[in-house]
Amino acid sequence: MESTKEHPLAPALPRARGRPPRLSRSEIVREALALVRRNGRESLTMRALAEELGCGPMSLYSHVRDKAELLEAVGALALDHLDVEVRDGGTWSEQLESWMHSLEHRLLEHRELGELIAMQQNDSPALLRSIRAPIRILLEAGFDRPAAVRAAQGMLWVALGFLFIGSLPLRYPRDDSPSDQLAAALAKTPEAERAEVESIVPYLVSQKGDARDLYAAVVRRLIEGLASELHSTDLTSP
Repeated sequence: MESTKEHPLAPALPRARGRPPRLSRSEIVREALALVRRNGRESLTMRALAEELGCGPMSLYSHVRDKAELLEAVGALALDHLDVEVRDGGTWSEQLESWMHSLEHRLLEHRELGELIAMQQNDSPALLRSIRAPIRILLEAGFDRPAAVRAAQGMLWVALGFLFIGSLPLRYPRDDSPSDQLAAALAKTPEAERAEVESIVPYLVSQKGDARDLYAAVVRRLIEGLASELHSTDLTSP
């Protein structure tokens, strides 16, 4: 039978007021996720959540120990429902690349949840579930389990890192030209260092759209490195 539960990452709509028939931990976490998606993480307080659920704040503490536990549970729920896709068929490297680009796409769709997802502990069941696909791909390619797990974890961290950097305010106005940005950088650089700065700044990512190109390049380099590692292992195997 098809579930009548709304997908946690479906468009977040205002909730009809009134206490649910039975308040449960899952109901609390789902409503907390919806509140964050509508109004941002700072809007999530125990009082605001209780108001949305039509109950008193103290009722929530029967299901979650404190706000920190609630935030971790919200991040886990979001991570469990990112629905990251893997390409059917193709080489192991093509499948990994498709997973990383799908992960980036889904994180960008739900940018407001990135920090909560990044709060997951290394042994979080949701985090471990999120990297099952790349671990499986790497194991089938011939990597041993320690190498596969470390690589999959690193891929997740790379995507989260790009999400975080991409959410920072732009250092320069969007209509600044590369020459304007270089001039601004040189103006605050000691004269002895200006030649080096002048050789670097024009090639930095400006966050004006080329950050995704940089992400794609990093993904390619990461996978090339893994392929080289696998080839080296094959050559040295008895």
